Amino acid sequence: MTATTHIQSSRPSSEAAPILLANPSDTAPGQERIRHIIIGSPAGVRETIHMLHVLNYSEQIHWTKLLAIPETGLTLRPELGQVFSYLDRQRSLQ
Repeated sequence: MTATTHIQSSRPSSEAAPILLANPSDTAPGQERIRHIIIGSPAGVRETIHMLHVLNYSEQIHWTKLLAIPETGLTLRPELGQVFSYLDRQRSLQ
């Protein structure tokens, strides 16, 4: 069973960019939470989500709605001890 990660945006007055916080209580005992971040054009993000669905990797309904990135940028705060990997991939525009 896949647990849906709920992401909320908050904007403390002391910070320029919003912070995306995932609720750690969504993780089931004995499971590790892996967070996927897809950043790109709306069409590219939708296509990638659809491809992951076709590959039976994730259901489309488990993704959040598309969130606009503000002009001030985006700040991600991982939990202590976590690492980060980013995939930069090309896709053809038809």
